[in-house]
Amino acid sequence: MKPLQTASVCGLGKLGACIAATLAQRGFEVVGIDIDPEKVQRINAGQPPVEEPLLAETITTGRQRLRATLDYREAGGDGRDFLHTSLSEPSGRELLERVPAQGDAARRRGGAREGQEGHLFVCSSTTTPGAVDTVLIPMLQRETGGVCGRDFGVCYNPEFIALGNVVKGLLEPDMVLIGESDAPSGAALEAMYKKYNLNKPNIAACPSSARS
Repeated sequence: MKPLQTASVCGLGKLGACIAATLAQRGFEVVGIDIDPEKVQRINAGQPPVEEPLLAETITTGRQRLRATLDYREAGGDGRDFLHTSLSEPSGRELLERVPAQGDAARRRGGAREGQEGHLFVCSSTTTPGAVDTVLIPMLQRETGGVCGRDFGVCYNPEFIALGNVVKGLLEPDMVLIGESDAPSGAALEAMYKKYNLNKPNIAACPSSARS
């Protein structure tokens, strides 16, 4: 899998807005997606969509590389390398219902097969145990007609961050945990974090049990 340079971030709440802003600040080209017109408008105006320390300054710094949209079809329609989902605390079934852009992005990314560059889906949402393997990955395989670990990759990447310290917590974490569908996907996300983080956190990769 090629180095990750462009990203979509689905959900522009306190975590998602900070993920999008910090990625842009650190040099990634980012589009943020949300159903809330006010959040999208504020991001595009260079303003924070939520109250969080350091977010306004971070958006300003990375503004040339950050934009937002209401159109979930843009999640992967322009060939973005990875899609980051940061919707708050869904259960397994809610995860399926609340990330329609995942399947659509993969479908629009289109046609990656063995030997080609696939798309990487990164889920930071809190989920019920097993939801990534039993809900998210089967949905993506159904929507794309591809096989996880061959045609696209999935990483579960929970953030251990307190509100009020999200920007600093993202950029300078003590630890990064990556649940990987396959080794190349995990390696690509780990390499992204080495560029993204300001410190050198411990990065732990855990293989997924999902194989199809």
